Amino acid sequence: MSDVLKLITEYPNIYFTTAHTTPIHGKIWVNIFNGYNFKDSWKDAFVKYPERFIFALDNVWDYHWQEGRYNT
Repeated sequence: MSDVLKLITEYPNIYFTTAHTTPIHGKIWVNIFNGYNFKDSWKDAFVKYPERFIFALDNVWDYHWQEGRYNT
């Protein structure tokens, strides 16, 4: 989290997505959750810098869809 805050404060044109931030699939880049709630440090960052975060979903690669998790 400290790396993200450092980048946000140093670079006015950097943005972060929320993709791959939950351990549901076991493959995450950053875990921003504590159970079903945001970790406090991430919640604080979202509130302080809402314009720097972009909502994004984890199902961006074809293997997510091939596993049958999203198609019915």
